[in-house]
Amino acid sequence: MESTLGLHASKTQASPLESETFRAQQAESRLQQLGRSEWWLWLSALLVTVLSATAFVLTAIPSYFRHSEHFYEIRSDQARWGILCLLLLFNGWLVCRQWRFRRRRRELSRGDAGRKVLTGQIPESLSIDAVTGLHTRARSSSSSLAKRLPALSNRTAR
Repeated sequence: MESTLGLHASKTQASPLESETFRAQQAESRLQQLGRSEWWLWLSALLVTVLSATAFVLTAIPSYFRHSEHFYEIRSDQARWGILCLLLLFNGWLVCRQWRFRRRRRELSRGDAGRKVLTGQIPESLSIDAVTGLHTRARSSSSSLAKRLPALSNRTAR
């Protein structure tokens, strides 16, 4: 990809110090934040629904619309159409936000390596540290534990 000046655009690379565990925890945090945002969205939808239903009930009371001497006063049918238009506008916004939330959730849930790290399965890329080139503690301890576990279980079974 070239920039407007004809130079190659530099891509930002992830730091080698960032581990898969860190990225997995970030993805999990983002998914939780997205879930909270969705709850707030549904709570606002419930609130708007209750308020619009209350407004529709209030438009059925004729005493609120008796005085029509002023140009700024509206009739009950005009109030109902106004409420309906506002409700349709809100529902359009609601559908758009929900669509964005689903797309964002799909993007965040694509990374399988992050979930494997959180569930205890350590991928092969974590066996050697990218900076030092040495075996990491997590890989070496899990491999040594896996080697010693059958021997320990045989001793306790006797």
